Amino acid sequence: MRLTPGGRFFVAQTLLKQQDQALFAEFLPSLEAELERIDGQIGWGYPDELSDHLADLQDAFEK
Repeated sequence: MRLTPGGRFFVAQTLLKQQDQALFAEFLPSLEAELERIDGQIGWGYPDELSDHLADLQDAFEK
């Protein structure tokens, strides 16, 4: 599943709001794969933003 940048932001915000571990487990692999795919391929803004979203999600769910 490939999401647009805005879609990834929406997914991250929704996961944080819902605090649903199952949804987190479902979406984390695709978000991590997207970060790996774009790392070094796209300017600094988008990868940094996605990385920040992932860090927020991991802080919230991987305790």
